[in-house]
Amino acid sequence: MLENEEKKEKFTLQQFQRNRYFYGKLMTVRDFELEQEYFNGKRYLLNRLTHGKTLLCGFSNLKLFAGSSDEVSVWFGDGGVALDSMGREIIVPVDMKKKVLTKDGVPFKRPEFRSPTYLYLRYSPADSEPVRAASNPLSCDEITCPNRVMEDFEVIASFDYPVEKENESGSVSCTACEEADEKVFFVAVNEDLSINEKESLRRHYLQTRQEETVIRGTVTGVVHFKQPTVNSIISSFIDPKLGPGPISIQVGLETEDNQIITGYAGASKKNGYLNVQLGTILDPSSGKFCVKVVFEDERERNPIRVRWWASRADMRYGTEEVKSNVVLTKYRFASDPEVQAKFVENGLCESGAKNCMEDGKILGGDHYARIENDVALNGNPEILAELVKEQDEEPKNMFSEWEIGGGWRLTVENFYSTVTPHTAEIKLHFKKEELKKFKVSKGDLITYCEDIGGEKGVPLFVTYIDDIYIPRVKSLIGKEAKIVLKYTWAISKNIGSLKIGPLFKDQ
Repeated sequence: MLENEEKKEKFTLQQFQRNRYFYGKLMTVRDFELEQEYFNGKRYLLNRLTHGKTLLCGFSNLKLFAGSSDEVSVWFGDGGVALDSMGREIIVPVDMKKKVLTKDGVPFKRPEFRSPTYLYLRYSPADSEPVRAASNPLSCDEITCPNRVMEDFEVIASFDYPVEKENESGSVSCTACEEADEKVFFVAVNEDLSINEKESLRRHYLQTRQEETVIRGTVTGVVHFKQPTVNSIISSFIDPKLGPGPISIQVGLETEDNQIITGYAGASKKNGYLNVQLGTILDPSSGKFCVKVVFEDERERNPIRVRWWASRADMRYGTEEVKSNVVLTKYRFASDPEVQAKFVENGLCESGAKNCMEDGKILGGDHYARIENDVALNGNPEILAELVKEQDEEPKNMFSEWEIGGGWRLTVENFYSTVTPHTAEIKLHFKKEELKKFKVSKGDLITYCEDIGGEKGVPLFVTYIDDIYIPRVKSLIGKEAKIVLKYTWAISKNIGSLKIGPLFKDQ
């Protein structure tokens, strides 16, 4: 079934069925076919979902030549192994020769080649070793029946750019897409049948793809803008496989003589190159980017190649800078050697950027920005709030309630002595409004954030649970049980600005 499928519905998810053997079972052709389909189908499924369409090895020693009738063939000096989009293996033996065909199976002749022409592998099993049918000749097309199936392949020439369809959902589909291109790109050639090294870099080897998804280093590639018809063109989104978060991108104009002009390319006109501007458009949420090209003179619109380099920004800190009149102050809890790896939600990093990152994960921060006794919201010196509480090293014992100041108040709702470690439930209030409920234990850090003053996710209140004490005698729990708080700080919800004068005070 899978070897000779006509529709890709055969590759939708389906439960596997295998033979069950018993003494005296009559084995027919159907039983033996099922045996092959069972093992092939499972292997194809794992190939497709684990590796996808890719080159596994080989295809580095290739030559093209034309015969007397101008029909072109490829010589595979080192052979190779590839997987198509259906998970089927394409095996190319060493020192093998194959004719180059069109997608319709017609020989692709030398005058048809142009620079570049892309060559693909296409899985194409063929019947072999015909034998005379011993009985029931109607089961075959003729008197003879093929005795074997050769898992062969074809070489297909195309001018189509080797790009896979973008998976917009970001998830991996369990079912083979009916629109998926089964051909596997393996080399690009020029009109003189030489190998086009630059375009051949587009082929994907499995090992390379795995490194791109794991290694947080620098990756590179080329965007080829072909026959532009407008002055400003933007590529589709490019995924450098560095994961979501901030990345650093550099682009440069790649010339015919293998020079690369980076930055503003206007000065390149003196050297006979195009007068263009290059830029990028980054989407940090996905880690993808677009390349933008602007031709300053519409008469000079020509195909161009843009080389890009992408690398991770600092894995711990962002890249924003704090303005000179802002001083970063470390949260007091972060200076306590006993408090390790605590981060305030939406806090600032040492660089001044909001939310530190590590291995692509947002952790938070351990700083806030101050201008004298005011806090700059998210490091913005033009949006200020008064710092109403900054607890020193002296711990605060809270038995039932704590009036913090500036409208902030904490209340204890309950203690839980039957669980280990001991826990408590507390509520945060601002004036008469109940803002948030927390269930806490020793070592917890709680943060309350709000969108305020045009800034999103501003930390307004922070405190650290240094300890929870619950007496063993039940009658004393309501009187002597306590929560020990340290490093509490809070800012006013009345927002002021350097431009409009001092802050408004709480009424």
